[in-house]
Amino acid sequence: VHSGGASFKAPSFGSLESQLPKNAKRIYEFTAYGFGPYTVGTGYGYGSQKTAGVKDEVSTFEIGGTYEMGPGVNLMAGYYYIDFDSDDADLRNEANSFMIGTALSF
Repeated sequence: VHSGGASFKAPSFGSLESQLPKNAKRIYEFTAYGFGPYTVGTGYGYGSQKTAGVKDEVSTFEIGGTYEMGPGVNLMAGYYYIDFDSDDADLRNEANSFMIGTALSF
């Protein structure tokens, strides 16, 4: 698997695409903007593969933010939507999730 992409500071944006076997594809697009102690961003991902004659696809969308409380202490929140589609109807699914967390780094 080979991956490549780009990211730049404030605002940042990028695109990542992976070189996978012929039967698979993966891409991720994102953007983020930081102002003061805040950072907000969005992202979209897509992947597909075909194995044993069955095609599977997954799409993701995310939006979130971070607040830097101090050196090494961040509060984070985000919303995620995931949609899994397949030629096999038993495998189709979608999900919505919301995450709240704290990150400590030393």
